[in-house]
Amino acid sequence: MHALAEQLKETFTKSGMTPEDLFNTFEKDGDGEIGKEEFKRMLMSLGANIQMKQIEDLFTLLDSDGGGEVDVVSRTRNLCRQS
Repeated sequence: MHALAEQLKETFTKSGMTPEDLFNTFEKDGDGEIGKEEFKRMLMSLGANIQMKQIEDLFTLLDSDGGGEVDVVSRTRNLCRQS
């Protein structure tokens, strides 16, 4: 997962967007979380060179309670700091 976290960090850096910027584009209902399909679209919009399986694995990692939604901003920051 270290390589994926590093790749995600690099993708954010290249895009010039922060996790907050991207999250606000995709989070529509105001609950502070996004679902798996929104998460996939979010990463694909960055032009990330990440395979669909990696996106699904990353979402599962970030969805620590298994509820099907993640607080992308805080979780992505934490993941990028770990790399």
